[in-house]
Amino acid sequence: MPNYGPFEEIVSVSIAGIGAISAVLLAWKRRSNWEPAEEDVPTAGQKVAGVMALVAVAYVYITITSENYSRFIYAAIALGLSLLISLLVYIFLISTCTYEGESSKKLIGGLWTTTFAKNQLSHSTGETLQNLLLRFQFDKDKIWPRQAQAFAKILFTLAYVGLIFCGTVAITLVAQILLARSAPPIRVFESSIVAPLDGTSAIAGLIRLHWNFPTSPELHNLHYEIQTDSNGVASTLPETRQNVSVRIEPGTFRWRVKAIWDDSRNVKSSEGPWQTIKVYSNTLERIRATKRIKIGQSEGYTRTNRIGGNGKPENFWTVWLPQVLHREFGINVEPEIVVAPWLDQTGRNTYLHLLDQDPSIDILASGLTILPERERDYGVKFSAPIGVYRAMLVSRKPIKELSGPIRLAATAQTTNEHYARQLARIAPDKWRFEEPDDSITGPDVYTELLKALESDRVDALIIDQPYLLALERDASLKLQFEYLEDAIKETNGRKQIVPIPEEKIGVVTRIEDHSLRNLLQRYAAESFTKNLWNNFYPGPPK
Repeated sequence: MPNYGPFEEIVSVSIAGIGAISAVLLAWKRRSNWEPAEEDVPTAGQKVAGVMALVAVAYVYITITSENYSRFIYAAIALGLSLLISLLVYIFLISTCTYEGESSKKLIGGLWTTTFAKNQLSHSTGETLQNLLLRFQFDKDKIWPRQAQAFAKILFTLAYVGLIFCGTVAITLVAQILLARSAPPIRVFESSIVAPLDGTSAIAGLIRLHWNFPTSPELHNLHYEIQTDSNGVASTLPETRQNVSVRIEPGTFRWRVKAIWDDSRNVKSSEGPWQTIKVYSNTLERIRATKRIKIGQSEGYTRTNRIGGNGKPENFWTVWLPQVLHREFGINVEPEIVVAPWLDQTGRNTYLHLLDQDPSIDILASGLTILPERERDYGVKFSAPIGVYRAMLVSRKPIKELSGPIRLAATAQTTNEHYARQLARIAPDKWRFEEPDDSITGPDVYTELLKALESDRVDALIIDQPYLLALERDASLKLQFEYLEDAIKETNGRKQIVPIPEEKIGVVTRIEDHSLRNLLQRYAAESFTKNLWNNFYPGPPK
């Protein structure tokens, strides 16, 4: 079959138009000789048949596509058979129930005769119903009962309507099927949900609904309709972006996305399935209800994990947080680590956005230094200090044996990078900060920093205390570890040029999670907390 290209829509409309015009002409034209007499079969049936055909033609035009045309084939076959049956019934009725009336007009008789007519026919040889009709001056009631005449008219009307309807629609439908068969297949565009996903949970308050949708030049004036249902209260939000923030209440929240654009016959959007989310009043309530705590940790920080007694990787936070919850509520909570890169490929901090991007995460715990600017820039809240770090300097040789300027590297957007930049600015003859290139700003910054040190691209790294044992374990060379504060004194005649304070470490929570922060603050000063901290984060290896 040919592909009509840009004329496809014109051809389709033309075919539908021809079918519609045929239906109208058949409905409102004058009676032909083959049709029943107007006074015997009402013209209403003729017009009803035309209107029915017109509606059917419009339905076919609107619904038939290159994807579903095959199911219309059965409808075309059924219409063809119905047309044949209507024709045979009509021929039978014309042959057995029509008679010549006054002025040669056609009359419709009945399906059976009266007793009087039967007697006349039986007593007179060669007598016919036509002769009786003439003898009784075309008085049909003497020959056929009213019921017999009515049933005959009904059958005539049904057969006549069947001829008009089935014939008109069948011709149009076959033409549309052939056209749809030659048309290019319909492309279906679907939204892919990013977060929150079906079956997950969230905390009451503002939540970001995020989805992806493919872009295409075929989609003109693309926008979205977000349908939500919060505890039975439904609403619809228009949106042009692929994310929107909504306020949710405790209970059950459902949402789905439908993409909308200017109409195109060969492109369609499917309405996505409902995503059902369980909403809790706060994070602590969710942890207690699910007996699970979902901890977001940076990819580099998971390198500090060690294998616990249960054979699973563990770090301070995966051990301490369940212990706090058990001591407070007497429940056993299973920790789950969600790993995310500290920075993305563009250098943007993705880790501190986790609580906003993934509402199923309860807390961020990667040994972060408590900084007011982080709270301000990322819309989060730190807990009270849980422990203290000291910045470490890692090198292949002792720092005092290196000649300046010593090339420094550190993870971007950390306090360690801040220290490195300060040293290079204040004492450029002693220190030089190596600006990170693409090779050490990817998702696994930890590995790339170690490679830079081992390949002699840098002389020293400034890192956090938890990484000491991991570096010693993973490095292919023997490394030197010193507290950054001590190394600076040694290389500057014991003159402190940059203050290196102890870094207070806390976990990151949502701003509204007051109860969780209060709980962690109460246990931060406990002796078991300090002992566990020192066990996981000892000083430089000897």
